[in-house]
Amino acid sequence: MKKLYNTETILKTHYGDTEFVKSMAELFIEHLPEMSAELQKASAKKDWASLYFYAHKMKASIDLFSIESLTDVIRKLEKQGKAATDSQTLRQDVNYVADIINACVAQLKNDFALAN
Repeated sequence: MKKLYNTETILKTHYGDTEFVKSMAELFIEHLPEMSAELQKASAKKDWASLYFYAHKMKASIDLFSIESLTDVIRKLEKQGKAATDSQTLRQDVNYVADIINACVAQLKNDFALAN
């Protein structure tokens, strides 16, 4: 399977510190699935403030790990939450984010030999 994330940016900004990258991967694994679940709840309830909050919060981790498949969609969700606007693709977009986050978590656990 194609790698969904890239650690080049973190390595460049942190002088090749692989232990730092591993600790960031651990934080990603710990927090992103929960945030993704909250994003799904917010979209189901049309809770725009929470949708914005979680999309905005997730954006930093998505950018840090260069998850290019989510770069545009997380910003789209962030804007929708801020503007309180619904769309035909809202549920689909949120589910896509969840699927990619879950796949990234699996890859990070495998690549960094991390347990649950």
